[in-house]
Amino acid sequence: IIHDIPATFGLEELDYRLLQQILQLIQTKKNQWELHLPGKIILRREGKRLFVQSSTTIFPKIITCNGVKITHCLWPEWQINCRYLEPMESPPLNEMTLFNISPKMELTFRYRKAGDCFLPHWKKKPVKLKDFLRDQGIPLHQRNLLPLICHENKILGIYPHYRAKSTCHNEKKHPPLYIRIDQKKSFVPFP
Repeated sequence: IIHDIPATFGLEELDYRLLQQILQLIQTKKNQWELHLPGKIILRREGKRLFVQSSTTIFPKIITCNGVKITHCLWPEWQINCRYLEPMESPPLNEMTLFNISPKMELTFRYRKAGDCFLPHWKKKPVKLKDFLRDQGIPLHQRNLLPLICHENKILGIYPHYRAKSTCHNEKKHPPLYIRIDQKKSFVPFP
């Protein structure tokens, strides 16, 4: 796997010294570490998992999806689709439907950052997002990959399963907003 890293990321071959350093890190008992490789590639260990990620910066872009203005801060290979449901249309079960989203609201789709809080529908007060994800049993290596749907830095949903208290119940002011995020099948995200 280590020898495949250069071919996968279009790098020159890794030199012997770097290969030895990688092997030493893998054999240590440290549960978390990261090693910066040539070409802005990061080799990272979290628990029993080893990750290879590109440290390429994600640049936000503004898109309009069926009249909803969205700041897209996810990997560019992720496609955001959303639309308001018709009055008698049932929300699809496998994706996310948010209630009480005005067509004038500007949404941001992004990954988590330090200090994020979330108010799930069953809580009275917001909780730290990192604590919420841990309590839900989300593995550590997946927590940075979960798209967050936000308005003015307030998390409205954690795609695809968790809605905030304010977007969980329909107050009939606006039609429900159906959201679907697709990835290219060949794309492996490394945020």
